[in-house]
Amino acid sequence: MRAFGDDYVKSEFHRHKTSDNPVHIVGFITQWQDYLDLLSEQTQVQADNKDASSLFTNIPDNGMGKKLNEGHLDKMSDEQLGQLYELRTKLQDTLGDKK
Repeated sequence: MRAFGDDYVKSEFHRHKTSDNPVHIVGFITQWQDYLDLLSEQTQVQADNKDASSLFTNIPDNGMGKKLNEGHLDKMSDEQLGQLYELRTKLQDTLGDKK
């Protein structure tokens, strides 16, 4: 799972490294930083053997990350939605019956 995530992050940064739109760049970096901060908090909670569900809202069953709300999905372009669908499909194929 970690290798899958690492590869995805690398490809995302590679895909966006040629962007010259400052607003897009700031938004991209901000979202990834927010995600990193959330995962850092959640992994610390797990390391402390605490129940993450009592500390965070809107988290998936595995206790990591967060679910996308409808507002985020509504703001996504067709390209982003397609990419999200591809990611979901690849993740389901990778995990198989492990989820």
